[in-house]
Amino acid sequence: MHLRSFTLGLGVGIMIISAIFYAGTLIFKPAPETKTLTQEVALTDAQIEERARKMGMIFIKELPVKGDEIKNTLSDEEIIERALALGLQEKDSKEGIKESSQEEPKETVKLTIYSGDSTQQISNLLYEKGIVDDAEAFTKFVLESQKTTRLRAGEFELYKNMKYEDVLYALTKKR
Repeated sequence: MHLRSFTLGLGVGIMIISAIFYAGTLIFKPAPETKTLTQEVALTDAQIEERARKMGMIFIKELPVKGDEIKNTLSDEEIIERALALGLQEKDSKEGIKESSQEEPKETVKLTIYSGDSTQQISNLLYEKGIVDDAEAFTKFVLESQKTTRLRAGEFELYKNMKYEDVLYALTKKR
């Protein structure tokens, strides 16, 4: 008896819910002028591009080329200076490797950074060795660059009075 009552109640409940959903679709029909997701709208390529631009999209052909981006942000002298700071040497096609003749040779400074050294300790060491001109400013630069966790322990050869960007790059690059 209980199974028959349960089945009858379940059947009646399904029929009532179906009737409510059917009535809801009749009452809340979309207006004929609105387009639903299933209806296709024919747009030309120009209309699609116009809508994309209005939404702030850009096209691949408008992206800056990686080489152009670097060229626009760094001068040739800055690129050479950074390369020399990282231990690279300028190559002359006839004589092999030569030192850069544009500036006087920079004084090399060796330093060791130990695992567990804080950013402030590293900045103070760099200041003491004459690599950076201001320990607090360098600490602030590292914090703003969000690279405090990327500073590596080890022995480094840097130059006196380096740019903060070059120092940070040398201390964070993988070897």
